[in-house]
Order: sequence, then C-alpha cells, then structure tokens
Amino acid sequence: MIERLRHLSIRVKLRLMLCTVLAVALLMACFAFVGLEFGEQHEVELARNATLAEVMTANLASALVFQHADAAVETLAALRVRQDIHGAAVYSVDGYRLAYFSRDPDAPPPRKAPPRGNATLGEHRITVTPVMLDDERVGTLYLQSAQPNVGDALLKKALLSLVVLVVCSVIALMIGDALASAISRPILSLVEPARAFSLGKNTRIRARKYADDELGMLVDRINEMLERIEHDTELRSRNEELRLENARVEEVAQARALFLANMRHEIRTPMTAILGYIELIADSGTSVSERDTYTEIIRRNGRHLLDLINDILDLSKIESGRLDVEMMPVQLADLVYDAAETVRVKAAEKGLAFSVEFEGALPVSIETDPTRLRQILTNLLGNAVKFTTEGSVQLRVGLSGAESEPKLEFEVLDTGIGIPEAQLSSVFDPFAQADDSTTRRFGGTGLGLAICWRLAARLGGSVSVSSEPGQGSSFLLQIDPGPLDGARLVEQFEPRTAEPEVDDLSVLTGTGRILVAEDGIDNQRLVRAFLERAGYQVEVVGTGTAAVETALDAWAREEPFELILMDIHMPQRDGYGATRRLRSEGYDGPIVALTARAMKGEREECLAAGCDDYASKPIDRVRLLTLAEKYTRSD
Repeated sequence: MIERLRHLSIRVKLRLMLCTVLAVALLMACFAFVGLEFGEQHEVELARNATLAEVMTANLASALVFQHADAAVETLAALRVRQDIHGAAVYSVDGYRLAYFSRDPDAPPPRKAPPRGNATLGEHRITVTPVMLDDERVGTLYLQSAQPNVGDALLKKALLSLVVLVVCSVIALMIGDALASAISRPILSLVEPARAFSLGKNTRIRARKYADDELGMLVDRINEMLERIEHDTELRSRNEELRLENARVEEVAQARALFLANMRHEIRTPMTAILGYIELIADSGTSVSERDTYTEIIRRNGRHLLDLINDILDLSKIESGRLDVEMMPVQLADLVYDAAETVRVKAAEKGLAFSVEFEGALPVSIETDPTRLRQILTNLLGNAVKFTTEGSVQLRVGLSGAESEPKLEFEVLDTGIGIPEAQLSSVFDPFAQADDSTTRRFGGTGLGLAICWRLAARLGGSVSVSSEPGQGSSFLLQIDPGPLDGARLVEQFEPRTAEPEVDDLSVLTGTGRILVAEDGIDNQRLVRAFLERAGYQVEVVGTGTAAVETALDAWAREEPFELILMDIHMPQRDGYGATRRLRSEGYDGPIVALTARAMKGEREECLAAGCDDYASKPIDRVRLLTLAEKYTRSD
C-alpha cells in the first residue's frame, strides 16, 4: 500500500487521508457523546449537592453567629428528607463542631472541621463549605452524601463505547501512520535544510527526494534554490571577510603610523638636545659654566628619554597581559609621603602650594602593590604640578564605600589649566595629550594617564577625572585596600620629612678592589670611571668565564676582590652561570648583579643564583657608589 501511495498524486493522498480521518472523527464523536452524557449526569449530582450546601449555609449563618446549637440542629434536621444525605455537621469559626445530624449513630461527623473542598470517603462524597455572612466566614458546613449513581445502563454504554473507541483509535492510528508516512517524510526532509539555513549553520544540507509526485518536484526546486543561495552566501561572506580584514589592516596601519609618529617626535626631541649639547661641550670655545649648564640639559633630557622608554615598556606589558602585580602589606603613610616627596621639590620650584591631607579614620597598613601604586600617584601628582602655573596642588586620602567592599581613595586636586569637556572621554587613551599646543607648552608623551588607568584596574580600582578649563582638575584614584577586618585605624598620621638625596658624591668613596664583569665597552668605561673617581681600584673583564677565572685566581692568592659587579647577559658564560660556578667553588665574597632586563622575577633569579644584591641598568651613579660603599666598607 505504501508503494502505491508513493506514486499517487498529492491530491489523492489528501483525499484518502481526509476520508479516513473524517470516518474516525465521526465514530469518536458518537462515543464522546456517551461520555458527555455520563459526565453531565455526574455534574448534575454534584450541582445538587452544591446548591444544597449553599442553601444550608445561608440558613445556618445566624445560628453560627449567636452560637445557637438548637437552631443549628433544627436546620440540619431538614436534611432527613434527602435520602442521599447520610450526615451533616456545622462547625463554629474556631473549627469545633456545634451541631450535627447522622443516619448512622455509630459514625457521627468529625469533631473538628476537615479542610474545605470535595473529597471521597468510601462510598460517600464529602463536601466541606465555609459559611459566610457579609463576606466574613462565621463557620463551616460538612455534608456527607452517597456517591452519585447514574445507572447501570449508562455504565454499560460507557464500557461499550470505551472498547469501540480503543479499537477505532488503533485502526485510525495505523491508517493515519501509513498516510502520514507517505506525505510527511518528503515534507520533513525539507525541514532540516530550512532550519540549518535559517540559523546559518550549514547551507550544504539538501532535502531527500522520496517520490516523483508534486512533493518530489518541490524538493528538486528547493535543492536548486539552496545551491544558488549557498553560492551567493559564500560570495557575500568572502566579501565581508575581505572588507573586515581591510578595515582591520587599515586601522592597524593608522595606529602604527600614529604611534611611530608620536614616538619619532618624543624620542628625537630629547636626542636632539643630547647630541647637540654634547657637540657644544666638545667645542673648545665653550666655557666651564656653559659646560655645566649643557651637562645638566643632557642629564635632564636623558632622564626624560628613559622615562619615555619605561612608559612604553609598561604600556606594552600591560596591553599584552604580562605585567604582574605583587600584593603585599604596605604602610599607607610611608607610601603616600614617598610619592609626594618626588614632586614636592618641583612644586616648590614653580611656587605652588603643595599639601597632603588624610581624611577620616584610615588603616595604618593596606595590601597592594607598592611599586605600582606609587607609580600611579607619582604620575597623577607630576601631571598636576606640570599643568599648574599658579595656585596649589593637593593630595587627599580617605576611605569610601560599604564596610564589606571599602575603597581607598586618593584625590589629586590642582588649580591648573583644566581639561576641555570634549577631551575628558579620551584623557586616559594613549597619546591623548599629544596635541601640538599642549605638547609644545608642557611636553610629555601622553602615556602616563593611560598607564595609570590600566594599573588602577590591576589594583582592583579605577581612575576618574572631573575638570573645568581654567579652574583646575580633580583626578580620583580608587583601589582595593585588601581585607580591613581587624585592621588598626588612625585619625591622623605623623608628618614625615623625606630623607635628602645624596648630592655630595664625596661621601660615597672607598679604597677597595672591585672586579667588573661587563661585555659592553662603553659600559665598562662608564663603570670604571664612576668607581675610580670615587677611589676604588677596578679590574674589568668582558665575559663570564674570565670573571670566574680572575675572581678565583685573586682568591687563591689571598687577594680577593672586595666586590664583584656581575653583568647578567654576557657571551660564553652569562652572569647566572658565572655566579653559580663561583659559589660552587666556595667563593663567599659579595657579588652584585647588573642587568638591563629589569623584569619581574629578575631580582629573585639573581639572588637564587647566588648574588647578594641586584641593580638595574641604566647605571645610576649614586646607586652604584652606594652599593660599592655598602659591600666594601670595613666593619
């Protein structure tokens, strides 16, 4: 039968299906009528009980209000004329039985009111209805009636109808399944390609052809349409990918061009000053006082160039996710005063009032990365001093937020030039400050605030700004201070005077012998000059292997070096290997590592290799002589 149906037209199939479904529907309707009759008789009995309950509750309301048991008994006695009522009871509002009636003296109604509603108890139906008076419940009515009996004839009809219904259902199911299989499978084969196409998952799925009828022809046409759509979709997808790729390449190219342009300007500016003034110093016609001035200019531009390089490296590490933070306990006041002292001198040189205020109760110690927090504060304070020509710069420190999630706030306020409202949204973008007028007047790279914004996020906080041109700016730094449960809070911190920087290098002198292991010729000369001018005897080697041999030879002659300055990155054998070799030979003299990498973990790696201390390049003269004096002085 299925094979014959496959070659019939869809109209014939639909006719057969319609006739079959109609015949089955009529047959089922007949028996549904019997069921409805059964149900209606049942509902009639229930309605009679509901009506009786409604009448009785109306008659019992006054008796319940006045708690007249006799009146309630008389009202219930009227139910004796109803043979189907086996018992009844009325309960007061507190749920206890006030009066009752029962045909069976041995089975009176319960003493406490059951839950309201309808229930079946053996051969009886229980109806529990509230008794209401003026929308207020004054009691409960309990009716116990016989189950409605619709008659044996009706029951037989119902049973017969049920049997016929089951048989017809099975037959209808078999016929309907055969018909549905012939018609629905081709149609269903169209569903999956349509669903996949609409969801954009797979446009290569095709509908399966089951027959050569109209549905088969429809399947062929739809498959052809899918092939054309697939082809068009692939073309559009390729075009969109090319467009996005071109846009991305163009954006990257523009960003690279902008970055290189800014870097070219920022690097060439100090380099021009450095190289130019070096030529002036070398000129024989330059006086001593001019040489001193030019030297200071070179030093200032060199430091600016170093700051620029550090900013670029920091931003690069942050953007690439390689900048780690080291959380540790930090004395809040010490960190704030350290950051403030770095800019206090610059503020004084410009005649600006500079102050630090601690507001409210603050923790003595917090948990954060002191290096990165100090870097943020120094940048914010430095910017405030740089862009303020008169007035004041102020740093306020306080706590805010809920006790469960407190935030430590650092607010930097100045009376400087302010920031136009149109530029506030981009002030934390890299190079946002680098417009010609601002750069020419104040200098800077425009990287400082971008770094501050990203570092603040790493410290569990944020940086925001509010400003008014000509009136000044306010930068608010919020960080997570770590857990403060049980932390000691104080209302006031003692002012601290910063230790003066060492200006007189004559206090950093010595007479010891120092071995310098450094492969760079220029750095060799620089370190030798710093140390020899301070009074030290210096021997220089260019490889790690030579450092080991020279140090062990002097040690064997009982003329060991008081200090070894070990460059970490050298040919043949690096500083790590040289230090490990010396320690393995029993050499116990002080070794200080010198490295230009200055990355996280470098210090720990140097100490693990056996070094006693660590210094990063570029070499700072004061830092170098301080280390030399520390490890060569006589105890």
